[in-house]
Amino acid sequence: MKRLTCEMCGSTDLIKQDGVFVCQSCGCKYSVEEAKKMMVEGTVEVTGTVKIDDSDKLQTYKNIANNAYDTGNIDEAYQYYLKILEIDPNDWETIFHKGMCQGWKSTLANPRINEAIVAYQQSCELLPDEISEKVKQLFIGELVGLISAWFEKAQERFFNVEDWYRNNIDIFWDYLGVAEKVIGYLELFRPLVLNSENTELMAKYGDLYCDACDAMCRHVVEWKSYSNKEEAYFPGFSRKEKQPYLKKYDEIIYEIRKHIPGFRKLKISGSVVFGTIDRGELPTSIGSHNLAAMEKNKQECIKIDAEIDTRVKTWREEKDKQEKEERIKKYWAEHPNENAEKLQLEEKYTECREQFEIAKNAKEKAENDVYRVERNIKNLNDKIDERLARIAKLKKKIFGKAKAQEEICCLEQEIKKSQDERKNLEPALADAKATSDEAFRNFNIANTTMQDAKNEYDVFLKKYEL
Repeated sequence: MKRLTCEMCGSTDLIKQDGVFVCQSCGCKYSVEEAKKMMVEGTVEVTGTVKIDDSDKLQTYKNIANNAYDTGNIDEAYQYYLKILEIDPNDWETIFHKGMCQGWKSTLANPRINEAIVAYQQSCELLPDEISEKVKQLFIGELVGLISAWFEKAQERFFNVEDWYRNNIDIFWDYLGVAEKVIGYLELFRPLVLNSENTELMAKYGDLYCDACDAMCRHVVEWKSYSNKEEAYFPGFSRKEKQPYLKKYDEIIYEIRKHIPGFRKLKISGSVVFGTIDRGELPTSIGSHNLAAMEKNKQECIKIDAEIDTRVKTWREEKDKQEKEERIKKYWAEHPNENAEKLQLEEKYTECREQFEIAKNAKEKAENDVYRVERNIKNLNDKIDERLARIAKLKKKIFGKAKAQEEICCLEQEIKKSQDERKNLEPALADAKATSDEAFRNFNIANTTMQDAKNEYDVFLKKYEL
């Protein structure tokens, strides 16, 4: 009897597991009957297509690769991810993590973040639709962690410098260069992060984004010499050059505060404010005068922080309003009978409101008519009083009585004319007042009818809590 040998790879290392024989070299499986035939002397004819089952080998490679990746053994993980892709070139998870292995080899001098991003994009093209969004968020979370680790290397190098001179100022500019690249990387994922409901991812993404913007707005004091600490340069960007990064900073805080209310909120303790960003101009010299600039910057940060809260509040109110409108619209679409009753009450209220407006306009017109006639009568009375006062004065004259008497006669004629005009206006005034009284009664009736219709409509809506 022949020795049991794997027909796929020629190995004789086969062990029986769970009722089948498994090749320990290639993972190929054989049933008991197949194993018996393999041990028979002579040639065994095999017809049809032979399919090699690599599923066990594939899973074994994945387990090894993922364990190595999780423990930080990037080189080993990378090699096993390559083996997996030789078997299954479309394994989207492996494509991504193979790229991440390359990304984790980044240095400040040789960033390989782009390789991880390309792998992310390639894997996303292969994702099944039903899990696409969820997996993308998980992958972006890993990418943000990778980018953050790379940025932390630059931060550590930057913050380890105690004093800046010409011989080490390149470290500062390198730091800003890394920060600018970080912003560029993060911009690629901005829509997906902000449109997700994953607040943990938003906070992680937003903190890194804000830290990078903060770095772009920093400046340092570069001393002109080791011995002279009174004269210095101030490397950094001007206020105008900072504006694009300040805008990005403010906007990302606004967008994330929509979902995380306290995100990057300034902390004020007495006269000290934590969490500000440098929005001002570069200093021009060393001295206490810079304290005023710092105070101005602090107040500007507080003002903008409050403005962001106001914008978020306005957005949330508008969002709540839209959601309520959509909820109401959906409810009535699903309840046609109640909707018909609602429309009837709404139409009734609309008609009553229109009648109220008509009655209101008629009342105002009638009141204006009364006022116009009363004003004309008052003008006539004032004219009569003026002439009577003039006559009384003329009668007291000692000299020129003849001429005074002539003027008195003219004034009396004018008084008579004004009295006749006043008498003619009295019926018009009575009619105007009667019309005004009637319009006022109609206005009250229309107002009561409208309020009743409105109350009936409101009670109906309240019944459905809408």
